Amino acid sequence: MERGKRTFRTLIALVLILALAVTGLGYPGFMIPLLMKKAKNNVPDEAKTVVTADDVRGNSRAFTLEPCDGFTISAEANALDRDREWNVERLDGDQINELQTAMYDTDYHVMVYDAWEVDAGLEDNEMFPGQYKMEFDLEELGIPEDLWDGVFFIRRDDSGKLYEYCTQRTGSKVTVMSRQNSIIECVIAFSLLVGPSVDTIVAAKSGVSFSYKSTYIPVKDDQGNHLFNLKVTRHQLIIAICEQMKLLEAPILESAYAASVREMKRLYGDTWKEQGKEKERQEAELDYARMKAKNSPDYMALKNDLDKYLKEYLYGEELEVIESTKKYMIMARSYLMNVVGVQMPDYVMDVELSGKMTSGAAGVTISPFIGHPYCVFDASKIWDSESTDIHEAYDQLLLTIVHEFMHASQRTYLYESLANFKFDEAIAQLVEQDALAYFSSTYDGEGKITHTQGMLKNLDALEFYALPLDSFDVTFGDGYSHTVKGDKQADASYPIAPFIRYVWQKHKPDMTYDDIMNKYKGYTRPAITTLLKEIFGISEAELTEDYFEFMKVNQLNMYNRAVKNQAERKTRYYNPSLFCYSNKISRVDLTNNNYTTRVRHLYPESDDGDEIVRMLVVQDEKFEEMLPDTKLIPVGSTKVTNCKYGAVTELKRSGDMDFWMMEVDGGSARDGWFSGTGKSGYTVYTMRAPSIGAGTVEDGLFKFNLPEKSRMAEAGYIDGYRVTIKSSDGVETVRYYKIDGAGEEIGLRITRISNVKAGDNSEDAEPVSFTLSVCEYIREPDGRRIFGPDSDGARTMEQNMDDMLNQMGALTGKITISMGWGTEDDLDLHCTTPSGSEIYYGNKDTGGGHLDVDMNAHSDELSTNPVENIYFENPDPGDYHIWVDNYCDRTEGGDSAAIVRVTIGDQQFIYRLTLGGSAEVMRFTYGEDETVEIGDEYLDH
Repeated sequence: MERGKRTFRTLIALVLILALAVTGLGYPGFMIPLLMKKAKNNVPDEAKTVVTADDVRGNSRAFTLEPCDGFTISAEANALDRDREWNVERLDGDQINELQTAMYDTDYHVMVYDAWEVDAGLEDNEMFPGQYKMEFDLEELGIPEDLWDGVFFIRRDDSGKLYEYCTQRTGSKVTVMSRQNSIIECVIAFSLLVGPSVDTIVAAKSGVSFSYKSTYIPVKDDQGNHLFNLKVTRHQLIIAICEQMKLLEAPILESAYAASVREMKRLYGDTWKEQGKEKERQEAELDYARMKAKNSPDYMALKNDLDKYLKEYLYGEELEVIESTKKYMIMARSYLMNVVGVQMPDYVMDVELSGKMTSGAAGVTISPFIGHPYCVFDASKIWDSESTDIHEAYDQLLLTIVHEFMHASQRTYLYESLANFKFDEAIAQLVEQDALAYFSSTYDGEGKITHTQGMLKNLDALEFYALPLDSFDVTFGDGYSHTVKGDKQADASYPIAPFIRYVWQKHKPDMTYDDIMNKYKGYTRPAITTLLKEIFGISEAELTEDYFEFMKVNQLNMYNRAVKNQAERKTRYYNPSLFCYSNKISRVDLTNNNYTTRVRHLYPESDDGDEIVRMLVVQDEKFEEMLPDTKLIPVGSTKVTNCKYGAVTELKRSGDMDFWMMEVDGGSARDGWFSGTGKSGYTVYTMRAPSIGAGTVEDGLFKFNLPEKSRMAEAGYIDGYRVTIKSSDGVETVRYYKIDGAGEEIGLRITRISNVKAGDNSEDAEPVSFTLSVCEYIREPDGRRIFGPDSDGARTMEQNMDDMLNQMGALTGKITISMGWGTEDDLDLHCTTPSGSEIYYGNKDTGGGHLDVDMNAHSDELSTNPVENIYFENPDPGDYHIWVDNYCDRTEGGDSAAIVRVTIGDQQFIYRLTLGGSAEVMRFTYGEDETVEIGDEYLDH
């Protein structure tokens, strides 16, 4: 078509796509599936662009134009920015043929039926501030009634892209609303099904036209007011069948077109076009196409499959979904207007029921660059009834419609580009929460909600409190950053709804949603914190206090969600580090991030899950100065108490330590240029059982060294040690030593810690032995002590050894050497005497000593608590040498832990060994000395 210097950007192109079908056609439009690619459940980014001004209406006069019979263009008074000059041109036959060729080039197997150019003086990418209406009377345009269900109106832009208009058909009249320029084409797409079908019945009942991929359905209230246009996206099985039919239609169409041309030449000669016989050729093409379709077994087989599926599925379940959705839309609108009391749009709103939304959301409200906001709902869970509780899915659909309609309501108060996305989502979530309570209890009509559990899962993603209230991105003091983008921004917004309700109920419980939205209306791109302070009339300090209170009240919810997130972290989309799981972390750096909460799992410094530990959290010295609006709140199942240094947990197995810290940062409590720039933190310490030697008895004293300082002690958070000495004759002594004595030698008279009397040197007297345990402690200002784990947790093997020695009848002497272990290995005790002889399993009596207990020597007499024992009644003076040999290692892949206790008169030595082969125990010279007590200066009385 010759256009000269005139560009397509000055045109509005309207395309009428007529899907050819016979009477009773099941799914017209099978040959134009690609024309449907602007489906609203997959909206291109450019269509989501939001204008930065309100929808301004001008001072235009009402007008009506009728370019030709059956086509009218009109607008009400003030519907446009100003009066405009309209130029409408109907394309001739050659131009339509050019469009037909262009359609074939794009693989659209359609027949161009009619086309117009409408020029309103706009560039191609411009829009009217307002909209105008185009009405087509299909009967006056000469379109047979049995083809009306296949009518489409398409806008084509300068680049050749096609966009489907939303249409409403009543009888033969179709209405299209538009705001923009484009190229216009009118085409016919072949759909060659024959005979009556279910779709005809559904179409007649719904009063709308159906395409094979989607349908527009008018939704009216009881008074007949047209409120919504509902678009239904077809089930994938239907689309798949129709796509196969499209492939078969292509050669049928080509053949029919060629036959129709030959027929025209036969009847009218080569000048049939000049004689204006194009319409007759089109009618002949349709007749040939129908005939060839009936004679195609493959095509008719697909038609039968589709009819069968429609009868079993579409007419039942899909129609039920449509009718239920229409009912829920009316219910939701009524609830929002009459119960919630908010404004609703006064225009007919588009709503789409999608088979599967690409974002995975249950619903979405889009405020497009062109036209008014519209909603899309995912109905896949309802259609996939085999894997879904259908009643629960319907209940969820109702709540989703309420939520999205609330977004449409919000746009009547403030345009999206001036709004706060996170605040809008949170308010809509509150309305959805209220709707669940209303429709499950107060409401008693059709559609009452019967499923309430798990309906508000959006509120569970509490990890998003780690994002500032006013932002979707954050960087923490430890360098970790997180940014939420796209669809996930809505997920990050929902959980803050309970906090908004908390502030609302505390300060202005009598406010309504309408009051809130009208307050909201007065701001341009406000921050949430600004809205909360202004709407509810509170200060920054009050909002910060509200935030702290809310987190304290909800600390159990935060903890439970953190535990759940930890279990799911490998499969969740969200970065779970918003809840922290760092192993054995000892230092935590914090910076000021206004209105954030992070939950951190604190692990003890232990590789042994059975080790008993206690954990201490100490804030930096300038913590409150640098972070005045930050609080640390311990959470978890592990009990925590305060102490003078910070917070300390109860004693617990390392593997059972369930200790989390909730780091709550309120609003900035500082003023000035450097406000909120403070950096501080806290340190986590693990109180473990100190390591201490067994001690010795010599010179009438029981001697041992206090433990060396632990990391906690080096940092100054340990005040001393509790030492417990138990004698073999039943005396238990407890002493407290200050931390200053760490590593120093202590010596206690055995007469003060046992039943041994001074001067009792009788040969018949039983030698006394001692066990030693120690723990760290923190001493509070009131004198109360908080104790760490005790080192006697390792005494179990020693106690088991004594029990087994008694059971085996082991004897004692002035020198007694005993060994115990906990496996079926055969460990052998060896001792060389001053005479040079060796006592062992092969020489049990020599040098004045006796091996009287030898266990696990025989494979048919194995024990998991074996012992061996050597004693000397009257030992010879001189040098003794003791060692252990793993004679038969029956523990594959592991060494054996053993304990060896050597008692020499009133001296005692305890050795804890791990061996796979041989291990040295000790060498000593038999003799006695006396001394006084040592280390009294370190006592903490």
